[in-house]
Amino acid sequence: MRNAVDRVPFLDKELFVLRDFLPSGGVMVDVGAAGGVHAVLGARAVGPEGRVVAIEARPGSAAILRRWRTALGLEHLTVLSTAVGARPGSLDLRTPLVPTRSHSDDGDDATLLGRLPGRVRTVGMTTLDLVVAAQELARLDLLKVDVEGAEPDVLAGGVASIERFRPVVVIEIEERHLQRTGHSGEDVRGWLAARGYRAHVFDDDGLHLVDAVTPAQNNYVFLPDGAA
Repeated sequence: MRNAVDRVPFLDKELFVLRDFLPSGGVMVDVGAAGGVHAVLGARAVGPEGRVVAIEARPGSAAILRRWRTALGLEHLTVLSTAVGARPGSLDLRTPLVPTRSHSDDGDDATLLGRLPGRVRTVGMTTLDLVVAAQELARLDLLKVDVEGAEPDVLAGGVASIERFRPVVVIEIEERHLQRTGHSGEDVRGWLAARGYRAHVFDDDGLHLVDAVTPAQNNYVFLPDGAA
């Protein structure tokens, strides 16, 4: 099963570990929820006694996720349409007119996505700490972050919640996106390591510890010290 996952486009292998770290009644925050696969699986894992807060900056994608929420009867799944960063404010979000997996694209990318026609809209921006407070979350078991290079800003704006609740962090680290925002994969790893987190990647045998981020891996699971 896991070998087959590598051949399925756009399917993150880390989906397999969500249930391992989300107990019944647990809480997950999904920053950059996109189509909501992680959020829906998380909501299934925690059950109606738990909470999942899915955050997606693109209004269209957030609307689709709300429809999934209604269709699947996931009343404990909250969908927020906003950007998340280091501080509250606003963000000029450029999205291709052709639907893609990308959360945003600033148009400077040398890839095909950067050359697609797009439109810019201004969206509101909050922080992870403000979301945790507004949603009155009393725990946070798992934090997933996939925001096309703005991951360091999300972490910076959620430092109080991360240090308080010590969630498992499932995060995308992709150099080409991070470079656009003036960061590197090592910046992300180092920030989390300084707070007692260890990086793991998923392979055929499950999760295993790594001491550095590499171009061969885009998605990492950071476990706080003491986690099983």
